[in-house]
Amino acid sequence: MEMLRRFNLRFALFDDDRYTEAQHDSDNPFDTEQLIICSLDFVRRNKQRLELLAEADWDLLVVDEAHHLAWSETAPSREYQVIEQLAEKTAGVLLLTATPEQLGMESHFARLRLLDPNRFHYFAQFVAEQQHYRPVADAVSTLLADHAISKDEMNLINDLVGEQDIEPLLQVANSDRDGKDDARKELISMLMDRHGTSRVLFRNTRNGVKGFPKRELHQIRLPLPAQYQTAIKVSGIMAARKTVEERTRDMLYPEQIYQEFEGDSGTWWNFDPRVEWLMGYLTSNRKDKVLVICAKAATALQLEQVLREREGIRAAVFHEGLSIIERDRAAAFLASQEDGAQCCCVRRSARKGVTSSSPAGW
Repeated sequence: MEMLRRFNLRFALFDDDRYTEAQHDSDNPFDTEQLIICSLDFVRRNKQRLELLAEADWDLLVVDEAHHLAWSETAPSREYQVIEQLAEKTAGVLLLTATPEQLGMESHFARLRLLDPNRFHYFAQFVAEQQHYRPVADAVSTLLADHAISKDEMNLINDLVGEQDIEPLLQVANSDRDGKDDARKELISMLMDRHGTSRVLFRNTRNGVKGFPKRELHQIRLPLPAQYQTAIKVSGIMAARKTVEERTRDMLYPEQIYQEFEGDSGTWWNFDPRVEWLMGYLTSNRKDKVLVICAKAATALQLEQVLREREGIRAAVFHEGLSIIERDRAAAFLASQEDGAQCCCVRRSARKGVTSSSPAGW
């Protein structure tokens, strides 16, 4: 839906039903469409399906959340093997991840290996190279700086480039002649191609991508209700076996702790000061569109009901349990300026699908 609306690209969403239907039209169901989106699990659990997908003539393979592809030299995961088989037969491969090095150097190497197996084939060699990048960085810094290159620096660059005769290029780069800047850029390009992650890793940061709105944090301090204090104390006694990290994480969501003890009769929204504050803010700022991020889908659903019943505030709900059509309706309800929702209560993991001018945490 997003690809169609924003870029006018009509992707086919392949699942079991769509796959079965396409089998009637072609020996290879994946040949019936040029643009396809499917889950990794959809491909992983059927060997024939994977073989047919690999046989289709794809120009580009895009893998989202690529850091979940687990790999080791002795035991690569089935998911990794699936992507590896597809990558071998696809001209272009794009792996998307916000945390490329979060799971360690081995995991980072595994993704580089998918992109350029000829360059990244031995993990031990990759680790050894990582420890000798300082000279490469120094050489690039020398070429970027607008000063003369010393003899030692020229020797270093010569050694790093290695097999190619770059003496004439170095002479031009170290002169005041026309072409000096181009010569330095070409030498930097040579170093990039021979060392490090070369051109297979690109980082997008807020510093490099313009147009982000500025955000300001406004902390609102609210008292902890007695009901929550009691529930937290009892939970602490009963959860003695939990780690400090787990207990700390639980206390970030006191309404869940309270609900666990009280069950369906636990109406936490009747005394939680955050609910009163939110209703006051919404009624005082009727023209603002507000995004309320919740840890659980149940919390988002309960908040929507409370806002609607107690103050008549229109609110949309957005969580991973909604179908594509339901998500589209919720987004349209929030986007409408005349009779649309003033706020959207969204499950944290589904927040990427919603935009707002005034986000608030929950």
